[in-house]
Amino acid sequence: MSRKKREILLIIYHNFLIILGSCVLAFGTALFLTKNTIVAGGLSGIAFIFQFYLQDIIGNLDTIVDIVVWIFNIAFWILSLFTLGKTFALRTLVATLVFPAFLTLFTRVDVFVELADVIGGIGQNMDMPSEIGYLLFCGICGGICVGLGISLTFLGKGSTGGVDVLSFLLNKLFGIKVSICSLAIDSTIIIIGMICLCVKDINLILNCLCGIISAIITSLVIEVMFSRKQNAFILHIISDKHNEISDYIMNKMERGVTIINVKGAYTGQDRIMIETVLSRNEYIEIKDVISKIDPQAFLTFTDTNAVYGEGFRENFGASVFKKRKK
Repeated sequence: MSRKKREILLIIYHNFLIILGSCVLAFGTALFLTKNTIVAGGLSGIAFIFQFYLQDIIGNLDTIVDIVVWIFNIAFWILSLFTLGKTFALRTLVATLVFPAFLTLFTRVDVFVELADVIGGIGQNMDMPSEIGYLLFCGICGGICVGLGISLTFLGKGSTGGVDVLSFLLNKLFGIKVSICSLAIDSTIIIIGMICLCVKDINLILNCLCGIISAIITSLVIEVMFSRKQNAFILHIISDKHNEISDYIMNKMERGVTIINVKGAYTGQDRIMIETVLSRNEYIEIKDVISKIDPQAFLTFTDTNAVYGEGFRENFGASVFKKRKK
């Protein structure tokens, strides 16, 4: 297979993951969370709070969750363009448009509206103990769908947009793992939602607590599928095109490279081995790049839990002894 065909297939594959992830995310949000008044963070949580209070002002109001998500998604995409760069913005553009589109589909097309009504009707016809179990079930299912959807878009080298932009921005600025950032942001939205909704109706506190559980599950799913509980990995590469690979890692990814002279025990042939340390977010990128430059390259990935130094965490005590620039 030629390099051009391989690149086209990779682009199709990544966009498929982004579209699939956006679909799963919208499905879980529409049918399990917002329909059952579960504020689990994200733009949908913000949108639901908007809708909840606008109903008092405007009166009977059809769902506007998807409309608010459209507005905020576009706003955060513009923010990502100026803070995270054009490359990230382009990767986020697909989900920025597809996720709200699927959300509109699941909240406005009759088939899905009726399905959501059936799911919602189950909880409304239960006694209190059963209703608690039902809301917990919806929170768990919603959290799994949201976490799965977000992880798929991350694996597709994209993002669902919205508050995920803030997660990547915090990751870039402070090195905090994406899953932790996502949990912190969602928890903040849930707390604000809990205060706002419970002031109006104290009976909604149960829904808010289920939202917290849903957000935790979302973070755990992202951790397992995307972050894999690791902060970084050590990569060893043996390739005849080591110069091209080294140039890309140093100039495009802005990571350090160590060149090691090695010899094959069986052939006795002298080879060049590249050693570098990359973050978990760069895992897919480097695999794709090396497959384009040299499909015959030999790669080994070694997970590591902590990396200290430039580009990663500060060395122990570095922040204490660092001199301020005058």
